[in-house]
Amino acid sequence: MRHHCFAAAIVVTLFLPLARAQNLLANPGFESGNIGFQSDYAFSAGSNCCEGQYTVRALPNTFNAAFVNPPPVVPGSINMMVVNGSITGGLRIWYQTVAVIPGAVYQLYLTGCTAVVGGPAILQWQVNGSVIGSPLTLPNGTGQWVANTAEWTAPATVTSVEVAIRDLNTSSFPNDFYLDELSMSFLAAVRPYGVGCGGLMLAASPTPVLGNTVVFTTSGIPAGALFTCHVLSLGRIDPGLPLAPLGAPGCFQQIDLGVSSTILLSGSGIVTSGLLVPTGATWLGLNLHAQSAALVPGINALGVITSNGVSLVLGSA
Repeated sequence: MRHHCFAAAIVVTLFLPLARAQNLLANPGFESGNIGFQSDYAFSAGSNCCEGQYTVRALPNTFNAAFVNPPPVVPGSINMMVVNGSITGGLRIWYQTVAVIPGAVYQLYLTGCTAVVGGPAILQWQVNGSVIGSPLTLPNGTGQWVANTAEWTAPATVTSVEVAIRDLNTSSFPNDFYLDELSMSFLAAVRPYGVGCGGLMLAASPTPVLGNTVVFTTSGIPAGALFTCHVLSLGRIDPGLPLAPLGAPGCFQQIDLGVSSTILLSGSGIVTSGLLVPTGATWLGLNLHAQSAALVPGINALGVITSNGVSLVLGSA
């Protein structure tokens, strides 16, 4: 039999102070000026003399009179990175070192715009020197912002990376463009881990995109269960803590109960509980971990069986 239990927003409100920021990049919209990033190009606070030079400002034609001032990429956007493309290949237009979580999946995002008609730039993301995703060829015409995204998964031993943007077009003219509204954020993910015991299993779907409702499905609940609980936590234990010494052989504690919230479920067989993911940007990148447990007298000395664990990463896509 399938039963349903939908958790109220109070469950996720518990974790609000611990949520991560939306964008992992410093000064992603260049509103703070020429800080928070590095470049292999030469910076100019005045006018443009030559290829391979950039500035950060609101009006590109004050840098180079041939450059066409574009509309804001988003309402309220003022500054942008203004670039005269280099004729030297392999240079990083923009780069920054970012702390990452091993195993996490990230989405990289940029918007670009052509400064002078024709011969557009070809922009490419790279991580630690290796290109990722597909290159973005900017429009031939001016005044149109276009976006590019790429996905990257942090290797198990990596905790810090250099993310960079390159221009694959090395023509001397025209190869001029603008960058703005860069971002690096966590991609929503559901990752089961560990094993259950006594036939108890936990699954979750769909992926936890902001505004979605994630449904946790606990299955294999014995008919003799007095009750089942579903626990959300900010910490996971992997490999799990064996419960055999307490009288539950083959069962494991997969989550940290120190910072957790518990939902009681009723019924046997299959029971679902829903979690509404908020829409606030501060939730992006938050890691939640879940496990179910059932109190079943006589099933073992402890009278408890546990499910596998499930990890969620809240994301924007």
